[in-house]
Amino acid sequence: MRFMIFRKADADTEAGLLPSTDLLEAMTAYNESLARAGVLLDGYGLKPSAEGARYDHDGGTSTLTGGPVAGTDALVAGITVIDAPSLDDAVAWALRWPREDGDVTLEVRQVHEPLPSFRAPRPDGRPRFVALLMHDESAAPAPDAAEQAAMARFMADAANAGVLLETGGLHATGDGARVKYTNGDPNVVPGPFPEPKVIGGYAVYQADSLDALRPWCERFGGVVGTGTSEVRPVFADADFGGALTPELQEREKALRAQSDV
Repeated sequence: MRFMIFRKADADTEAGLLPSTDLLEAMTAYNESLARAGVLLDGYGLKPSAEGARYDHDGGTSTLTGGPVAGTDALVAGITVIDAPSLDDAVAWALRWPREDGDVTLEVRQVHEPLPSFRAPRPDGRPRFVALLMHDESAAPAPDAAEQAAMARFMADAANAGVLLETGGLHATGDGARVKYTNGDPNVVPGPFPEPKVIGGYAVYQADSLDALRPWCERFGGVVGTGTSEVRPVFADADFGGALTPELQEREKALRAQSDV
């Protein structure tokens, strides 16, 4: 089963504060431990919301708003996708999160498997973007057959266009958990989560720019109906400057070769 570990945003990540070499070293070692265990599937560090875009979907109409986004409660700064047999196993990996990252909040959620018609292209070197669908979980009805078919068409078209790399809907927050670190000590908080909007799904795209991705984001809004898509650029190695040492760059390349992350 696929699980996503969301590293929630905070004031530092929203301010664009880049990780130190020590933190990059710790995160690389953590990802290497996931890879050695055969559970690492993907990983993305997200740029601040000021560099992204927000689409408010309402009945098929999408309104675009540039960042930054006020507050950080619903924002995400990083994503790790793992393969685990149960929520408890996924939470166990979250409990091994590097202490160098400070007092972070992690959210662990199970991913629904993608529809059979979806065939992802390979990354081709273009910038990557992560879109997170936020919605009111209590008011979200299950999609009917027509809505599922429309989503399958969207996924197939976006994949055939070489734009959509990965996607998935998430199980309800009642099936998830949060791990909150305070002074290095973790506390596991089971779902459901009380926020007015929660993450209901995600997509990973590749495109030349946010503007080039806009038609696909708007088309997605026509399929999903109601909700908010938070679209964020993914960090590339070059964005970290000298903090990502040549040795760390080689280790990152080896990880990508193993897991396509």
